[in-house]
Amino acid sequence: MSTVLRTLRNLRRAGIKDALHQMQHIGDTKAGTLIGIDNFGNKYFENMEEELPLRTR
Repeated sequence: MSTVLRTLRNLRRAGIKDALHQMQHIGDTKAGTLIGIDNFGNKYFENMEEELPLRTR
């Protein structure tokens, strides 16, 4: 589970609808730039602000 501040920050970035959907399905909020969608409809996001150096998709 993420910290309260991170959850509130991602709530502001992702929006209320997406954040509530994420909390219901994965139990955490995540925000970032959409990188791509695979054949099954899974969405892949990247957040360079919270990633470790040299770790990219």
